[in-house]
Amino acid sequence: MANVLAYVPSIKKLVGLGNTSPPVDVPAVEVHYVETDPDRRARCLKHLLKANHINYSIISYNKDVKNYVPNNLPHALSAAYFLGATVQQLNETYDIEIKPLGPWEQSPAELDEDWLDVKGDVRYARAYVDFFEDKLAIEFGYDWKKVALNFLFVGKEPLINGLIGQDGSALIRLAYAYELDSKELAMEALGQAGVHYSSLAKYLNDPAFTRPSPLPKGSIEDLLQRIQGDERFQELQSSHATADKQLPASQEQLLLEYWNAWDLEDPTAQFEVSQKAAVKAILTANRPDRNSFDPGLANILITSHAVRTLLPFLPSERHVPLLRQWWLFSLATIIQGGGLQKSEYGLVIDTAGKDWKYIQHQVINSLLPKDVLSVQVVQAIQETVVTWEDKRNQSLAAAVTFVDNFKKWT
Repeated sequence: MANVLAYVPSIKKLVGLGNTSPPVDVPAVEVHYVETDPDRRARCLKHLLKANHINYSIISYNKDVKNYVPNNLPHALSAAYFLGATVQQLNETYDIEIKPLGPWEQSPAELDEDWLDVKGDVRYARAYVDFFEDKLAIEFGYDWKKVALNFLFVGKEPLINGLIGQDGSALIRLAYAYELDSKELAMEALGQAGVHYSSLAKYLNDPAFTRPSPLPKGSIEDLLQRIQGDERFQELQSSHATADKQLPASQEQLLLEYWNAWDLEDPTAQFEVSQKAAVKAILTANRPDRNSFDPGLANILITSHAVRTLLPFLPSERHVPLLRQWWLFSLATIIQGGGLQKSEYGLVIDTAGKDWKYIQHQVINSLLPKDVLSVQVVQAIQETVVTWEDKRNQSLAAAVTFVDNFKKWT
């Protein structure tokens, strides 16, 4: 098979960026090779991920919400594993999280050269995964990273630009694939990228949407503060919809103003600010009481960690577009969630001698297996310490504040 990347136009041309955007300079995350690790916990995680891959579809119809929902079981298992969950806790998490999942269903047809023609069609979940697994075995010698790099960037509407569908499920799954060196997760992520292809991708695919903003440029922290004071956001009502639901014209204009206002002259510095701002937001906004937190802001934080994981594994010219995709997702999430309201509750600075061991203990003994989204939040906060300096223990304080107060999602 010819290298399809040779036929892909520059991503900078696709999103209207210049040719001088520097990459985001962050080190690669530690890879946990669970496929070959003899440790009992690693073997358990490997078996559970494979069991999910064989038995449960990447998307299924949920009668309670009357809609198709993604299978996010691997995200729960992976986050729990990274925070020290025992074999018993991993198995308990699996047993609980499989209950709403559905089996694989036959697709209307197999996919071949027409694989891009059915993006966003949930009926092709099985066909997408089969297509990528066939390529993995037949053309790429079981090197899943080559499969990913050869199919993520194909065409004028590439999969890479639509990873934020269904609350960023494909983005998160792909990040865990790299972090665990898992071909099963990688094939699932590519399949999710196909069936969950986000409607927001049009803003990345069409360079006309990248244009000067009427707002002054600023960091994510600056822009989030502006959002809290912008009356247009205060007038929004929560739609309880995923971020990639089609926006009305007035909200689209709001999204584009703020999307194009992020100052990315120094992507590395701006990414650091954005990650810390995402941590701060979940603690200081949209909390009607001390024990409640916003699941939309949780997804913004979790997808930020996924971006951080992926960046070192992607070509450097893809870095800034991926950051902009995350900001696009974040803005759409805030809009669909009804805005960003400053809370009287916030970061508890005094950690009272509590450390990361305390936090991990609280997570695996209090939050698991009953609330797996909260486990992913704590993992994302913890990883900011690994990537960036935490001189004032702000990330530690954030994690302590979260685990000591979390009771429910708003």
